[in-house]
Amino acid sequence: MTDAQEVVYLDPQKLVPYTKNVKKHPQSHIDTLKALIQKYGFSKGNAIQVDKNLVIIAGHGRREASCQLGLKEVPVVIRHDLTDDEVKRWRIEENKSVGLDYDVVMMREELAELMDVDSDPLIGFDAKEWDVLTEDLTEDLNTEQVLTDLGEEMERSQQQHDAAVEKAKTAQIPVGELLGFKHVPADQQRKFAGFMAEVEFRTKKAGLDAFMEFIDRCDIDLACPTE
Repeated sequence: MTDAQEVVYLDPQKLVPYTKNVKKHPQSHIDTLKALIQKYGFSKGNAIQVDKNLVIIAGHGRREASCQLGLKEVPVVIRHDLTDDEVKRWRIEENKSVGLDYDVVMMREELAELMDVDSDPLIGFDAKEWDVLTEDLTEDLNTEQVLTDLGEEMERSQQQHDAAVEKAKTAQIPVGELLGFKHVPADQQRKFAGFMAEVEFRTKKAGLDAFMEFIDRCDIDLACPTE
């Protein structure tokens, strides 16, 4: 039996965006995700979650960022263990937990379908927000009133998200964690120093700035062709 949390690597183009995904992904958010992926890579911990049909549960933004970056493989977890209702419930809770703006009308439509089988409040919604979204779902929606009631909550969530993104951008990561080694043998020190001197000379920059410029310019296939 396949492990429900097993990570596989798939082409992001083969992952199917959920057509009624309520979370909005402005290009500015996609650009932030692209920058984070380029800087830190796409770890298994951030694997895109999909259902048995490869329809995305969590990770629409990461999938779009990966496609724009031209990645050929990304970590994916295929959740064969979840029912359709569990997938729908998790998708809504995941979208709300991230804190981005969401489509209120589409959110209500999704909740209306889910509440036919499950009326328990979803994770991430406070009492006021839940009442606004679920009250009189059979009646016509007063969109203006809903947006007014949710405005403060959305703004607070967006501020928290933006703060978390900015903190991630400025975090200092030890070089040893990125390169996979912390020490250079004494007899190789001259070679390493010569390499950095050449990089600084060619990029006209120093230290970390020179090294990052080198990475941006480097063609790994040309430098280290596969056999």
